[in-house]
Amino acid sequence: MGLLCVAVVVGLAAAPASAHAQLVSTDPANGAHVDPPPTRVSLRFSENVSLKLGGVRVLNTDGERVDKDDAKAVGDTVTVGLRDGLASGPYVVAWNVISADSHPVNGAFTFVVGAGQAATNDQIASLIKVPSDRGWRVAAGVGRFLSYAGLLLAAGGMVFLATVDRRRPSRRVAQLIAGGAVVGIVGLLVQVPLQAAIATETGSKALLSPSRWVDALSNSGFRWSTILGVVGGTIIVTALWAGWAEWIGLVGAAVAFVSFPLTGHSRSTAPAWLVIPADAVHVAAAGVWFGGVVLLVISWTQRRRDGDAVAGAHLVDSFSQVAAVTVAAVAVSGVYLAWKEVGSIHALFSTRYGLTLVAKLCVVASVGALAAYNHWKLVPDIRRTGKRVVTSDGAPAAAPVASVGGPGAAKTTRSAIAWRKLETTVRAEIVGLVAVIAITSALVAITPAREAVSTGGVFSSTVAFRGGTLSFVVDPGKVGLNEFHVYMLDAARQPDDTVENMTLRMSLPSKGVGPLEQAMEKAGPGHWTLDSSDLTIPGKWQITTVGEVSKFEDATATFAVDVHR
Repeated sequence: MGLLCVAVVVGLAAAPASAHAQLVSTDPANGAHVDPPPTRVSLRFSENVSLKLGGVRVLNTDGERVDKDDAKAVGDTVTVGLRDGLASGPYVVAWNVISADSHPVNGAFTFVVGAGQAATNDQIASLIKVPSDRGWRVAAGVGRFLSYAGLLLAAGGMVFLATVDRRRPSRRVAQLIAGGAVVGIVGLLVQVPLQAAIATETGSKALLSPSRWVDALSNSGFRWSTILGVVGGTIIVTALWAGWAEWIGLVGAAVAFVSFPLTGHSRSTAPAWLVIPADAVHVAAAGVWFGGVVLLVISWTQRRRDGDAVAGAHLVDSFSQVAAVTVAAVAVSGVYLAWKEVGSIHALFSTRYGLTLVAKLCVVASVGALAAYNHWKLVPDIRRTGKRVVTSDGAPAAAPVASVGGPGAAKTTRSAIAWRKLETTVRAEIVGLVAVIAITSALVAITPAREAVSTGGVFSSTVAFRGGTLSFVVDPGKVGLNEFHVYMLDAARQPDDTVENMTLRMSLPSKGVGPLEQAMEKAGPGHWTLDSSDLTIPGKWQITTVGEVSKFEDATATFAVDVHR
């Protein structure tokens, strides 16, 4: 029941999931006025995306689709054709895609053909009519937590049996490991229909459609992560119940560990050849640590109840050596992965991902301190009090019997105190590690901090303009000095030199900034440039290009530019 409560909390914390692939630019730009009507809509994202479960809809204010339903994704760009002769007025573009790390992403923007006002938020909401997917995301978060907790317990437990407790596992231990594997497999499998329900925005319809489940598995990372996780868990169960075979169990553990980095942030973080192995090491070390401490408590408790305190102390001593290595591996790989996903102190403390990571690091540091206390203080205390006695050949010998009231009694008392402290701290380790797994399950559903503060990158958008096209570029699209470029082409795709002067009007409505006006310099036929530091505040800036056709006529195009720190 406690594990289920933690899973539900994780699901609530992870929902709604933040986008991993972020929309960088659109053509037409969000809020832009275009004339003549565009023939297509394009969207560029911060990473490669897939439309297998998604799509793009372009709607007029009557809710009628005006796209050709031919959306396609090539790399990080999605395009969809539009019907000929769009009437003047606002249009809404609703999109949902699957990012490279397998997470569903959706959103909407507007543009206007001819004169008029852009669609309001209420109009957008009424046109799109997408039901809330919060419940599905909560369920997916629960499934994600169960897959992590179950498989890490099972795989880490197998490593414990192979390296620390070399005896054939007791029935209780075997049931615990097999149960963990089954819970992990179930957690993986329930995520498949839930992925379909979230990505298609159709809820229970997709949940009950096996064909949609197949579509969900079309994402290679999600597919292989699910398959390998199920295979790894199945191998572990087989090793336990079809005749104990230690090496088969270790193979299953390795397969389970490798399955996790194949989906999520690591899959879309460069360099993949280094990030994915580092993530695999991180997961494996965490699993060995988590599964090990759980089995340690069960194994030593069983031995002490059997009157074999020496064997219990020997287990603690052996696992202490393994735990020292795993804690170090978790720390080193974790620092590297955090650096790749965060990138700066500012991103660490100014983003949802960064703050969640800080919480995880605090818990990990606390659990690591407990592990260090066990390794350097309590285990040596148990050794010194005589509970780990060895013969000349290194095998554990019987514990010395303390005389009542003599020095041995004091020695036994000190040993009992050390054992009680160790039991308390190891159980606290287990609670802390479950919390770490819970936070990690939520963390993988949040946009990495590095992306959250810098995905704006170079802004580029092209719109129909005076019978030809106008392309607008902002580089690098961040607070501070930026280069602005305007390129005009006529209907024959040749530089259009009919506009005499070009001016930029820049405003940030959310902060009441602007409009700020800057005259651009002519850089060549149909090309104007400007170097400016006017973008001083992060946010969604409205930038309008104003081309002077004559003393009495201006031609304008408006772009919404996300400016990041």
